[in-house]
Formats: sequence, structure tokens, C-alpha cells
Amino acid sequence: MPAATPQAVATPCFNLVQVPGSHMPTDDALAAAISSILDVSDLSTITMKIVRDELSRMFGVDMSSRREFISQTVQAMIQHR
Repeated sequence: MPAATPQAVATPCFNLVQVPGSHMPTDDALAAAISSILDVSDLSTITMKIVRDELSRMFGVDMSSRREFISQTVQAMIQHR
């Protein structure tokens, strides 16, 4: 039986193609996605976990290893809103 070929996944906000199991998105791509998430979120109820989970869904990769960058970026963006 042939091995399954990874399917490309188009992320809804950025029209980027991320192949499951491939490399982490760039800092710029993450920052743009975080901004997009914050734009449509209630800032009084959103959590870092919600943001990480949404980024994981959008890019098709686990964002646990980027926890610190995501947290710093969210905090900076909220301060400048």
C-alpha cells in the first residue's frame, strides 16, 4: 500500500499553504495571524491558549514551542490598540 501524501491546507485568513508536518510559520506570518485573531476577538475574554489553539488550527502545526513569542506578540499588540 503506498504511503499517504500530505495534503496542503489553505489557511482562511492569509491564503497560505501549509503542508502538515512541515516547518513552523515565520514570525511575520504569526504576527499577522495574531493581529487578525485579535481584530475579531473580545479582548476582555480572549486567552493566550485560545490564540495558540487558533494559530495551530490556521497553520496546521502545534504552536506550543512558540508560546513565548505568541504571548509577547499578543501583549504588545493589545498595548498598542
